Amino acid sequence: MGRRTLEDWQTIIETQQSSNLTIVEYCRENKINPKTFSSRKSVLKQRITRTEKVNKPTGFIQVNVEDQLVGSGITLQTEQVTLHFPSNVSPQWVACLLREMSV
Repeated sequence: MGRRTLEDWQTIIETQQSSNLTIVEYCRENKINPKTFSSRKSVLKQRITRTEKVNKPTGFIQVNVEDQLVGSGITLQTEQVTLHFPSNVSPQWVACLLREMSV
């Protein structure tokens, strides 16, 4: 067999994990060097970790400010929910609420 791609290694690793064989047993049966197997598994794990870090939400919420009458309150709207607060609610309280909701 020629050089294996990372996609090939991903399939091999998934097959080993579902085989109920140890890495050494699986490698022996499939004529794979265990050191190569572990090395490719490590490379794939690092790639997944990097991808997760890049795709991880930052927690930043974009706010659009619209001109409204003074004293009309605070309205926060997302695709899923709309929250309306009276104008006497402190911005710090709203920030604390959003921080707690993001956990």
